[in-house]
This record gives sequence, structure tokens and C-alpha cells, in this order.
Amino acid sequence: MQSASSARFITPPLTQRKRELLEYLLNQFAASVNFCIQRCLEHGITSRASLHHIAYEEWKSRFDLATHWFHSSGQVATQMLRSWRRLCRKGQADPKKPPVYEARAMRLELWGDGNASGACRFHGKAVQIRVRKGEHLWLPLVVTCTWFRNRSQRWLRRNALRRHLKTSGTFGNRCARSGSQRTARPCGRICAGA
Repeated sequence: MQSASSARFITPPLTQRKRELLEYLLNQFAASVNFCIQRCLEHGITSRASLHHIAYEEWKSRFDLATHWFHSSGQVATQMLRSWRRLCRKGQADPKKPPVYEARAMRLELWGDGNASGACRFHGKAVQIRVRKGEHLWLPLVVTCTWFRNRSQRWLRRNALRRHLKTSGTFGNRCARSGSQRTARPCGRICAGA
């Protein structure tokens, strides 16, 4: 499964329908996480597999979303409960006040060609979010200057290093950029370790 630790998307102004559907998904995800937290507390579990055995059927009848949303909300709920219990043991959290998910964010697992277990995937300059079986929300993305600059700089560094490694191998023990011997002082650019 592919995952990113965190990503923030910028979209152009959305239509009223897309905005309402995205708001609905955010609210349903928060309610789903809180539902999972309550079921975990009732049964004293912090495992996603145990949560699935206990609460999946009730979750499916209560929330009209694809199953991938249950997996994502269960993951967030169990991580929150483990963190809360650890803080309670350290005396930094109140054991009588369980955690509540109030964030305006969603945890989305990516799905790819060979991996269909996710809630979203990238298509060029758009994100496809699976809502229900056969129903998707498409969000166009805006590529920011910072993102493009960082990506192009990484690409240039990677390709410059590849070119340097290819050319330095053809000159034997000489550095391709400075012409100096490897035992001598390196040229100080990308080939500093050559």
C-alpha cells in the first residue's frame, strides 16, 4: 500500500455540488472515527482487526460510504486510542475523558493499478476520491510554484548525479568535472565523493 505521511491539496474554486460532497465526506469521516473510538472503548480494544470484527456490520448500516473509509477511520481511531492510553499512563491525559476526533482532515490511502485497497488515487492533475461503489469525487489540483520548483530541483540533482557518474566512469580515476585525480582534492560540486 502506498502512503504519504501528509499532503495538502490546493484546488481551484469547486462547484457547489463538489463542495457539498467534500463537506459531507469530511463530516462522515469525523463521525466514523468517533463511532470507531466509542466501539473500541466499549470493548476495550485498540486493534484494527478486532474493531473490524466487532463494528463493521453496524458501521456499514450506519454510514453510506465505501469500505475503505471504515479502514481509514479505524486506523485513525486506534492510533488515537493508543496515544491517549499512553498519555494516561504518563499522567498527561484524563482517563475519564476519551479522545474525540474534531479535525477537518481525512486519512486517505492511495490505490494503484495492482492495489485496489484505498480511498483515493492521483490522475495527472486531479485526485479521484472513492465515495461509494461506482461513485467518485474528482478534485482538480493546482500545482504550486513551490511544489514545482522543489520537484524540478530534485529531478535536476538526480539527473546531474547520474550524468556525472556515467561520465566519471569513462575517465577512469579522474573526476569528470575538475579533471583532478580521485586522490587529490575533489572539485566540491556533486562529485565531492568521487
